[in-house]
Amino acid sequence: MEGAPLEIGRILIPIDFSPASRLALRYGVVLARCFSAELILLHVVDTGSRLDRALGAVAESAHIEQQEEAARMLPALLSEKDRLELKPRLLVELGSVAARIVAASRRERVGLVVMGTRGLGLLRRSLMGSVTEDVLKTVRVPVLTLGHDAGPQQIDRILLAMKLSPGFHTIGLMASHLARRIHASLIAFHAVDVGIEDGAEESTYLGEERAAEAQAKLRELLSGVPGNIVTEARVAEDSISASILRCAGNHDAGLIVLGVRKGKGARHTSLTSVVDRIIREASVPVLSIPIPAAAESMPADANEVETRPIRAA
Repeated sequence: MEGAPLEIGRILIPIDFSPASRLALRYGVVLARCFSAELILLHVVDTGSRLDRALGAVAESAHIEQQEEAARMLPALLSEKDRLELKPRLLVELGSVAARIVAASRRERVGLVVMGTRGLGLLRRSLMGSVTEDVLKTVRVPVLTLGHDAGPQQIDRILLAMKLSPGFHTIGLMASHLARRIHASLIAFHAVDVGIEDGAEESTYLGEERAAEAQAKLRELLSGVPGNIVTEARVAEDSISASILRCAGNHDAGLIVLGVRKGKGARHTSLTSVVDRIIREASVPVLSIPIPAAAESMPADANEVETRPIRAA
């Protein structure tokens, strides 16, 4: 059973001309070739600031200039070979940055959004903080995020961090499909949060017992998922997010895959601290995959699964 593949027919890349968004474009080009996907580049001229509203007609004139400048700059981001072979669509829109990205992802029926997470661009607009968070909370498709220091494009291993709930079986299927598509190995990692309420000695004993249970559960959860998946369950030495980041470093992962919960009202709440910290601090790209609706009603579980970074060659 092949399960639920990661369907990527179109890739949307928000561009603010910052180093992070330029790096996102390089990854997007690689993935577009791997999946024979259509590439869509989107620059949003932000018209939602108080200053813009106060300036009125003056701001409108500036917005027009920014649109024209972006339209000239977007094609130059791609090589002539990429323009000819990939035939990307280049979009320049006005409005709230996050809202226009989300709207474009739905209108264009994209299968993946690839975006930078920080950095101020040449047009003085950025895809930082709240914009990235709003997109992650709202879009219905996987989002690949990259900081300006997200590292090389070589992805030989994927680290998959997912909770031990039945609905996360689908996340494993998608990660496995991606790993096989880009010829990468996959590692599923579960960090067990024991706590120290019962004292260090008791915590150590419980940790070993629960890690063994988690390892068995992890293998059971991923049974039926194609490919050779290395499973690893360890007691979290500190926080879950730190354990995941440490595991990614230990395995030289080129990509971290996370499941992101998007229940009712999710757009009005912050991302979980685990997801937020990993996206902000990871030195490699992070792929956030929406958790299936069947898993949303299940209680949150502190345990995470990791897979080895993928090869985007």
